[in-house]
Amino acid sequence: MTYIPTYLKTSVGLTDRQSLIAQTASLVLICLLLPVCGGLSDKVGRKPLMLASTILYVATPLPAFLLFREPSVAAAFGGMALIVLAQAASTAIAAVVISEMFPTRGRYSSASISYNVAYMLFGGTAPLVATWLVSATGSTLVPAYYVMVIAAVSTVFVFLLPETLRAQR
Repeated sequence: MTYIPTYLKTSVGLTDRQSLIAQTASLVLICLLLPVCGGLSDKVGRKPLMLASTILYVATPLPAFLLFREPSVAAAFGGMALIVLAQAASTAIAAVVISEMFPTRGRYSSASISYNVAYMLFGGTAPLVATWLVSATGSTLVPAYYVMVIAAVSTVFVFLLPETLRAQR
């Protein structure tokens, strides 16, 4: 989501104002979805919601980036809204899932190191990689494929995670 306003400006032709209006609206949407997803994880479990998130991350980027091709705030918001569906499901429970994966004794260190290393490698480099991929391939859809591949690999790892909802530590 941090790369999309730049993408909309450089690849689609929206102004800074237009792309930021669409992003602000999508951030309002995620704020509404976060408590819903958090509550849902308390009912159905962390793993099913994380699996839903990774599957949505595989399914939504391509339609989102196809919507982004239409240079309008409404299309930009529509594309971002698709991505926000996947993002809300994972963001709402990421801290809980990571914390519940580790025993209490080393929880803070283990959780912070694993989260921050993963974020540094994938989240921190995503705008750079996406910009490079667009430049190298000439395709404005390649950032969607990049997200989809990472999400597909993540789905395998999430599938292997234990359910932590009722786990006692």
